[in-house]
Amino acid sequence: MKKFLYVSVIIILSVFNLLGQNDTLNIKEDTIGLIDYSVPKEYEIGGVKIIGVKDRDPNAIAGYAGLNVGKKILIPGQDISKAIRQLWKIKLFTDIEIYVEKIIGDIVFLEIKLQERPTLSRYSFKGVKKSRHDDLNEALSGVLTKGGIVTEDTKRLAVKKIKDYFKEKGYFDVEVKVKEYSDEKKKNAVRLVFDIDKNKRIKVADIYFVGNTNVPSKKLRKKMKNVKRIGVIFKKSKFIPKEFEEDKNSIIDYYNKIGYRDARILSDTMGRDGKGNLVIQIKLYEGQKYYFN
Repeated sequence: MKKFLYVSVIIILSVFNLLGQNDTLNIKEDTIGLIDYSVPKEYEIGGVKIIGVKDRDPNAIAGYAGLNVGKKILIPGQDISKAIRQLWKIKLFTDIEIYVEKIIGDIVFLEIKLQERPTLSRYSFKGVKKSRHDDLNEALSGVLTKGGIVTEDTKRLAVKKIKDYFKEKGYFDVEVKVKEYSDEKKKNAVRLVFDIDKNKRIKVADIYFVGNTNVPSKKLRKKMKNVKRIGVIFKKSKFIPKEFEEDKNSIIDYYNKIGYRDARILSDTMGRDGKGNLVIQIKLYEGQKYYFN
């Protein structure tokens, strides 16, 4: 069995920790005594052995780390710490260690030991009807792929895509929890389960207009065929972003029809009332009224 000795930060090889990750150079026992840790020395890299990866090009990994054969580095020094930081940046590994394997004169041979992040075997949804699964799969098509690397960023983006999908349907308070399980049938693979609680569809408490000096707010609300306030007879109150855009266009179309050709919506803002219902404010610029013969 190989034995490794972690070098103390006292002898400068461990420069600092980056985001909680270790930047330490490790030394094989049989190389101890060949390096004077009190005085940095320049070595030429004679070889780099990559351990722990299956389908990745070892030369590419060494190159990304900046530890190409023939390059000269200082030991102790910043080169190894920088190499480890570079490898963390690509987010493909959960553990990174660099060892001095052997030294021949001024030639150093390095060993990079890596633990690859797990890959995705499959994912599923919980808490929603199967009729929505196809749409959710489409929403995640550019985020999750079978065999792809699973990172915390990947999971966060997947959760965001799911929330965006339901928000487009009027569910602004959807909750999504992602659970990760090891796949017993595949080595270093995981399956993800998205536990979804869409909660109730949001309702609209009120719609306010600002800047409409020539057209009353009541008239403008009537031009909004989709988004209605709570209490409107024969029409459920709901808020669908796409339909809201259509209603804003209808308001401007009405203004144009009655002669306000420069009318436009300056902004729309949304908030919540005490019951969690949506309150919408639409700021308008009416402009000059044009008369046509």
